Parts: sequence; C-alpha cells; structure tokens
Amino acid sequence: MRPSHSPFKEYVRQLHHKKTVRAITTATIVVGLPVIGAYSCLLATRRLKLERLKITIANEHADLAGLKIIQLSDLHYGPTNRNNRYFNRAIDIVNALNPDLIVLTGDYYQWDPDYIHQLPAMLSRMRAPLGIFGCFGNHDYGSCYPGKIGNDPIDYRIVKHTFDKNNITILTNETIRLQYRGQGFNLTGLHDLWSGMFDPIEAFEGVNTHFPTIVLSHNPDTAGLVERGYDLMLSGHSHGGQVSWPLIGSLTTPMIKKHFRRGLHRISERKQIYVNRGLGHTFKMRFNSPPEISLIEIG
Repeated sequence: MRPSHSPFKEYVRQLHHKKTVRAITTATIVVGLPVIGAYSCLLATRRLKLERLKITIANEHADLAGLKIIQLSDLHYGPTNRNNRYFNRAIDIVNALNPDLIVLTGDYYQWDPDYIHQLPAMLSRMRAPLGIFGCFGNHDYGSCYPGKIGNDPIDYRIVKHTFDKNNITILTNETIRLQYRGQGFNLTGLHDLWSGMFDPIEAFEGVNTHFPTIVLSHNPDTAGLVERGYDLMLSGHSHGGQVSWPLIGSLTTPMIKKHFRRGLHRISERKQIYVNRGLGHTFKMRFNSPPEISLIEIG
C-alpha cells in the first residue's frame, strides 16, 4: 500500500515520476521567476562542477595514499535527460583527470527502457587502471518511491547485463578486492535501499577486515544501516537537493537524513560518507546545486 501524504507532499513526490507535474512545476517557475527559471532550466542543468577533495582513511591497515577515485552518480539518462554531448563532455573530463578507479553510484536511467543500451556504450569510453564499478539506484529497478517496485518499466537484471557487456561491473550485495600499489582494499556494492534486496550482511561476507573498505550505496540513508566496519561510503540519490532555494532549502529531497544530501560527513571515528550531487535530474531544473563530477584523492 502506498504511504499517505499531505496534498503538498504528494505533489512534491510526484515531481520524480509524473510528467505533467514536472512540466507544470518547471513552467510555473520559469514564468513566475523568468530569469531564475530560465537559468535553472536551460543553463544550470548543464554547468558541470568538478569537486576535488582529499579524504583520509582512518584505518590502521590503510596505505592507499594517492589513490584517485572518480565518482559519478544519478545520470538519469532518459526522456528528460538525453543530451549525449553533455554526457560525452563529462566523460572527456573524467579521462583527462587520469583516475585510478571510477565508481558509479546509481540511478543510471528513468522511465524508458529504450535508452538502456546507449548509456553503457558511452560510459565504456572512460578509462581507469583498476576498472569501472557501480551500484544500482532506485530508478534502476523502476522504483520512484519506497515500497513501490516496478512502477516504471526498468528491469535491473537487463541493466546489469548491459553494463557487464561494456566492461562496467555493477556490484549487488557483493564485495571484490582490488589492489593499489600493492595495498589491497575491499570495494563493496549494495542493492538500493528501496529495492527490497538491500542486504549489507550478504554484501560484507566477502570483506577482508585486514584491508580498508570502500562502499558504494546509492541512498545516503544506508550509512547508519551498515553495522559492519567500513572506511568510506560513496552515495548519491539526493541530487544535492537539485532545486535549493536560499533560506527555504530544497524543494524535494527524497531521503530521511536530509542533512546528508550533499558533501562529506563523518559517521563515526572510522566511517565517512560522501554524497555526490549527480550529473542528471528527474525534472529539468537545478538551482544552487550544480551537477557534479567528484575527484576523490585518498590521503
């Protein structure tokens, strides 16, 4: 059963998956606030920002200094976000940064399975010696809100197969071990929280506790649900708020821990989470939350 909402909350929720609601909201802002609206719709959705950050892993076994990780998230490739020139520009930026590892943190698609094969082919142009790995986001299962799977015609099994064919490995409750300059580390990927398959116990079965652990988990709300030790979680989902008004805040942030909607946060002495604002959008508008490529260097 769908959870009940107030009329306003229901309207905001529908921004993510009702075409008419998205169109009305965008048109209202563009007409009511023409300069801000036009900028948010026509320019801000394509003004990529490279975020460079250095993260220290507080693990006695860690010796990953110098490891460069590129994180991309929330591409939402589909009817409202299909500008191949934009995505290819992002890919060119990634390759110019010479990362050691590239990670993708979900929501590759939305609403239309006709786009499934195009995106991995583009992303396969990216290069990193340790490879390209990812996890799924809620939209990759066809889910727009908690408790409702399959309300869009996206099948995660087909998505996974298509990415695999393009040498991009999607981790679904599983761990692999990678090596950087002789130092091993765990890379763990989780099923999305809303998918009904999120299982950190299964995911951590392959973790070697003598090595540092990096976790890919689309929804930042999972940061406190993973009881096993990890050093860095990389997430997306929130789009940084996507439309974030001064003083008022974000128009919609589909998560419980809204203070985790963007940036770096410490969970405990060991655990940290970084939340990427994403490359795409669910309705064509961004304000005070530019699309992001993250370059993370382990210190």
